[in-house]
Amino acid sequence: PDFKNKLTEPSNIYYFSTYDINRVYSQLEKCILKKDLDWIICSFPSFHDFDKNHGKNTMTILTFAPFKSAAFWKKYKEDIFKKMIKKANELIPGLTDSVILKICATPNTLFRYTSNKNGAFSGWLSNINQTKSSLLPQKTSIKGLFLASHWCTTGYLPHGGVPNVA
Repeated sequence: PDFKNKLTEPSNIYYFSTYDINRVYSQLEKCILKKDLDWIICSFPSFHDFDKNHGKNTMTILTFAPFKSAAFWKKYKEDIFKKMIKKANELIPGLTDSVILKICATPNTLFRYTSNKNGAFSGWLSNINQTKSSLLPQKTSIKGLFLASHWCTTGYLPHGGVPNVA
């Protein structure tokens, strides 16, 4: 579908079937193996720079999932992936008819590429216990080189993270 004409601003779609988010977080394996997913987030990165997407839209669909063994993901990955796409298609009718390429990443995939603990997709938790350790400064000794990630701090806040990327 032509998402640009259906959504007027860059946006995300959050779907929750329950207000009991603590249950979902505490029972991730049980929740993702149910017939229907309790929640997904749909994001559209191409909306942020639509003129450079060569007439194609990109969409990311995510849900929280537990860090499990390779055997677990070999067994359940495709089923969970199909449920995510099915739910996204319910939210955006006609979506599946427009898909050109599908790629599925699990927490194991994220761990392999980022080494983030348990395949976390968003990095360190920015709380007082996590920020007691020294983070990398955003400014470096190399002129014009700045660091931007959850591993660094901007120098004016006591914690790092994407919200602090300048």
